Amino acid sequence: MNNRFYSKVLVLTSCLVPNIHSPFDFKFPSLDLAAKQLASNLSDCYRTGLFDVIILVDASPAQHSCSAKMTLANHLSHYFVSIPDSIHVIHFCPSEDQLKLIASCGKGFSETLMVLHAIKVLVSDLRLNHGVILKLSGRYRLMFPNLFFNFVLASLEAVDFLSIRSFLFSRTLTVFYAFRFSSSIVVRLLSSAASLSSDQSGVYIEHTFYSHIFRNSLIVSKPLVFFPVFRSDVRSGSHGRRLSLFVQFLHFLACLF
Repeated sequence: MNNRFYSKVLVLTSCLVPNIHSPFDFKFPSLDLAAKQLASNLSDCYRTGLFDVIILVDASPAQHSCSAKMTLANHLSHYFVSIPDSIHVIHFCPSEDQLKLIASCGKGFSETLMVLHAIKVLVSDLRLNHGVILKLSGRYRLMFPNLFFNFVLASLEAVDFLSIRSFLFSRTLTVFYAFRFSSSIVVRLLSSAASLSSDQSGVYIEHTFYSHIFRNSLIVSKPLVFFPVFRSDVRSGSHGRRLSLFVQFLHFLACLF
């Protein structure tokens, strides 16, 4: 691929098997259900036809990576006869030092490491240096993906970082955000904001993204005014809660202020 090609990239992040223990792990869906939801979401996103590259990053623990790959491949076969060239399914295996940081900083840190790993794949393996990344947590299925993604891509034309934010609670929602991966400043800010998070201390990735990226004067950041609507049958994150439309409406209200 040409290095000067402006790429529209979607990164889906997932831990089909949790790589960090949480009090809510008992609510985490089974490997089979998580893989089924992830494959379905990947299919929805691919069929929009809006992305040059889609990278699915799974960070299941090394001892579960083979079973995770096989289970995901089985569900992907229901949607694709063969995986299209534009889709790249990769496994991120954290180093021992990174695992210690994940245990200290939390799940948001782990997810950001997946995004940074995807950027390395884009630049080193796919030789893409210019473009935008739309990051979506892997099992969050949008109700109107074409409409939402088209709006985001149009909004990124003059913006470095785009996210859903709440001034009232001084936080962003990291289920979805978008940025220019060709901006080295944004990439560095992603890394530093993630390292400052600490779930144990109540300083979540949503707080550090808000203070160190969204409010940073070195880049152009804007709030996402088109709030995504997710399918309510998907259980969110490690908490395993259903994202009812009422809960999503409350999130929307919080982000108006």
